[in-house]
Amino acid sequence: MKTFYFVRHGESEGNVSDIHHDPLGKLTERGRQQAQFLGKRFQTIPIDIILASHYERAQETAEIIAKSVNKLIETIELLGEKRMPSIMKGKHVDHPDRLRLPFIDSRHFNENYQHTDEETYTEIKKRAVELLSYLTTRKEGSLLLVTHSWFLRIVMGVMLHGENLTGEEAHRLWKFLSTRNTGITKCEYDKNNINQGWRLITWMDHAHLGNID
Repeated sequence: MKTFYFVRHGESEGNVSDIHHDPLGKLTERGRQQAQFLGKRFQTIPIDIILASHYERAQETAEIIAKSVNKLIETIELLGEKRMPSIMKGKHVDHPDRLRLPFIDSRHFNENYQHTDEETYTEIKKRAVELLSYLTTRKEGSLLLVTHSWFLRIVMGVMLHGENLTGEEAHRLWKFLSTRNTGITKCEYDKNNINQGWRLITWMDHAHLGNID
């Protein structure tokens, strides 16, 4: 059996400014503090390696944790966030272009829908399937993965439904599962488990944040 700790990155500049940064965008001072608390927590949780999204905020979060636990970081682009339309890069959520864009409604989970050049639902689901398949091949027994809010919820849907996850099911999960910066989601993989081998143990545990969040 393998254990995976999926972690959302610390609070980023984009989170507090409501500006779309895509891969760019550093952690705020609060986000760095969150990552430091997370690193201290993993001093008592055995992990073998840290896998991190290539996004700047995920890399920074992983580096802070790595200093606390003295583990190597491996960059895995499959862990990246959903790619939004390039028209939104650097723009505020209240920008006229953003207001014309159906951001989180059901159209974004329609397999045939694409606004412009963003990652489609079909593409992000395929990436989640590829990630889970890849993780089952890792030799390590306990892995920490630094990723993102939108993508992680799709990953949970694929764990539950496999490649048959529909857009409607994914949309319901997206709305149902709330996320927090540096929240820990623990999952286990056992090939003998009846549900695709995967089991969710905890969702967005953030006890390490104490009273700061």
